[in-house]
Amino acid sequence: MRITLLFERSDKQNSGWREHFFHFMWGYLFPSIREILRLGVSDSEKIIFEVETCGPVMDNITLEAASILNLNIRIVEVRETEPNSWVNIPRWDKILRKCTDWYIRNQKPLPDYDTETVLPPEVRSDGEQFISDIYTVRNAFLSTTNTEGESSGFLIMKRSDEPAYYKPDGGAIRPTYGNSRRALTGVEDTVQELQKRGLRVQSFEPGKALLADQINVFHRSEGIIGIRGAEFSNLIWANPGTKVLMIEPTGMPAHGVQHMLAAILKQPFICLKSDEHTSFPKLTSDMIAPYLPVNPS
Repeated sequence: MRITLLFERSDKQNSGWREHFFHFMWGYLFPSIREILRLGVSDSEKIIFEVETCGPVMDNITLEAASILNLNIRIVEVRETEPNSWVNIPRWDKILRKCTDWYIRNQKPLPDYDTETVLPPEVRSDGEQFISDIYTVRNAFLSTTNTEGESSGFLIMKRSDEPAYYKPDGGAIRPTYGNSRRALTGVEDTVQELQKRGLRVQSFEPGKALLADQINVFHRSEGIIGIRGAEFSNLIWANPGTKVLMIEPTGMPAHGVQHMLAAILKQPFICLKSDEHTSFPKLTSDMIAPYLPVNPS
């Protein structure tokens, strides 16, 4: 039997592109996995789940996820007009954006991690199910992934080089990706300075790590630091109470999706505006040291 997972189109401006990590993970992969799990399909049923391609970089992550969860997922170039059966996939990235837009539109501060009700009235009717679905997907991956090891401390995330696919004429719907769009500079110098102070800090480049390794490292982290970007998709693997420190370039629209996600996952969130008018601000130890514990566990 073949089941096709039909994604909502996302090729329009401001709707998020399926080829870019955050929108891929929260708009396609995670909700798709939730729908597969909801079907309660066992391995013996030999069901093939067909998903539309999200570009070569994201397709590799889809296949990694399928391997971790022991699912038979096949990537197709175009939608089948008459699949055996199909499931429409809701986009979680749009739900998160809808939540943050409500707070901004009503001039209310975004919720804290210890707020009991974090979802606004517009989505509250389905909110409990949405949050439950997030944790269902999280637990499915964690239960089949190695998360052993000592604490990985505070992670300062580095953005990866732009793959050829995202360069002009590379084939992507929306070119530019990774550190060609925005990035922190001075990361390694900052890590060395903080380590000299006795702080447990390390740089980590999610774009160079396999999905299973990302899950492992983020799950063992005490805190996550980075410039605003798709790397914060990995908050789903971190534990409640993990501190999240996001640096936002001056002039960027304040969507707050990462803040909303951290609130749902019960993670304290701090947003620091960079004083530099650039998408490539320099990170310094003095910028983030006040937010780090003196004696990390």
